[in-house]
Amino acid sequence: MSEGHGGGAPGVRAGPRLGPGERLKSKREFERVRREGRRGGDAVVRVLVARNGLAWPRLASAVPRRYGPAVARNRLRRLYTEAFRMEKGRLPAGVDVVLSPPPGSSEPTLEVLLRQPGKLLSQRYLLSQVWGAAYVNQPANLRLYIAQLRRKLEAQPSRPRHLLTEPGMGYRFQP
Repeated sequence: MSEGHGGGAPGVRAGPRLGPGERLKSKREFERVRREGRRGGDAVVRVLVARNGLAWPRLASAVPRRYGPAVARNRLRRLYTEAFRMEKGRLPAGVDVVLSPPPGSSEPTLEVLLRQPGKLLSQRYLLSQVWGAAYVNQPANLRLYIAQLRRKLEAQPSRPRHLLTEPGMGYRFQP
């Protein structure tokens, strides 16, 4: 935890994991943020922020079933948690942050590939389009995600016909 947040507060961790005090838990807390919070976001994430009266920021993620199967929803929650963990030292003390996908969104990597069938998309392009500029040098995230998509979509994931890898270059969706 960066200086300024927590100061030994119960449930607030200084390390890489979030402590229980850094999460919104009750439905009442969610409703308060929805009612009092300021809204923002873009095509990738919707953000609600409200003051919480504490000395540290807290996170909640709201990923509805319409987003996709449980695996996809849990993956998105983990991404939101990781983004919050990386940025919590820069957030103002005493705010609650609720992150959720915007209406009509679906699994973003697949959506980006489907919009440009047959076209080779570089790893950097996919990472920046899906997770943002901070992730362009983390291709392992993308490899893992593509492998998970293949397990869901391909008849033989080890011999993909639709989600193709161009080694050292990127990925291509072949309809």
